[in-house]
Formats: sequence, structure tokens, C-alpha cells
Amino acid sequence: MVQSAESEAKIVAQYSELVNEAKQQFQREVSSLTPEIQANWKGLTGKLSTDDLNALIAHAHRRIDQLNRELAEQRVREQIHIDGALEQQKLEDQKALEKAVGTALQHVKEESRLEQERKLAELREIIEAEMRTQLRRQAAAHTDHVRDVLKVQEQELRAEAEQVYTHTHTHTHSIKYTIFAFTIYSGFILL
Repeated sequence: MVQSAESEAKIVAQYSELVNEAKQQFQREVSSLTPEIQANWKGLTGKLSTDDLNALIAHAHRRIDQLNRELAEQRVREQIHIDGALEQQKLEDQKALEKAVGTALQHVKEESRLEQERKLAELREIIEAEMRTQLRRQAAAHTDHVRDVLKVQEQELRAEAEQVYTHTHTHTHSIKYTIFAFTIYSGFILL
């Protein structure tokens, strides 16, 4: 609030100063046209001649024309300044837009890359789980096959062992019988 009041007071002071300068400039111009008119010429309007009044009017017209030209020049300068500022702002806005678009595009690319990595990781997990399942199935099938082969081999070996045993037992029995028979026969002979 205090700053606002100080700012307004400063503007009023500058305005008053400009008004005083304009009054002094106008008095100098009038003095140069008609030196007999004093600085306090307001009270002397009855003493001005027609030529003096015409000179003042002509001077006022020239001054108005001069000020209109200055105003037009100032407007052109301001328009050029505004156009330049607008162009500069447009370029800055374009750069900011390009930067924002680039950042957004980079963000989208990064999101896409992360999403792709996530999907690849999920797919990898699914494939690995499927491979583990297949390996378990293959291992189970292989185990079953080995078990079957071992059963068949066991049965064959048992049959073979039984055959050998039967043959050996029969042969042993036959040998025992032969020995027994020989012993009996020899016993008869010795008697």
C-alpha cells in the first residue's frame, strides 16, 4: 500500500514537471514570434493586433502539424517496436513450444520404452514358466520311461537269474545226484 502511494506520488510529480516544461516551452515559442508579448500575455489579449493573432494562429498550426508528424513518427516507431516485440515473443513461444513438445515426446518415448521392457519381462517370465513346465513334464516322462525300462530290465534279469538258478539248481541237483549215485556205487564196489 505504501509502495503504491509512493509510486502514484512519483508519477504525479513527473507529470507536473512535464506540464511546467511544456508551459515554459510554449512561452519561449510565443516570445520568439512576437517579442513585445510578455510572459504574462494572458492579460494583454486586448492589445494584440490582428497580425499578432494571425501569427499566433499560424504558429499554432505549424506546431500542431509538427506535433502530428512527431506523433505519426512515434506511432511508426512504436508499431515497429511492438512488431519486433511480438516477433520476438513469437520466436520465444515457438522455442518454448518446441522444447515442451520435445520434452513430452521424450517422456512418451521413455514411457513406451519402459512399457515395452515391462511387457518383455512379463513375456520372458511366461516363456520361462512354460519352459520349466515343459522341462518338468519331459523330466517326468523321462523318469517314467527310465522306470519302465528298469522294470523291463529287472524282469529280464529276474527271468534270466531264475533260469540260471533253475539251470544251476538242476545241474547242481544233477551233480549231487551223480555224486550220490557215484558214492553209492563206489560203496558197493568197496564192499
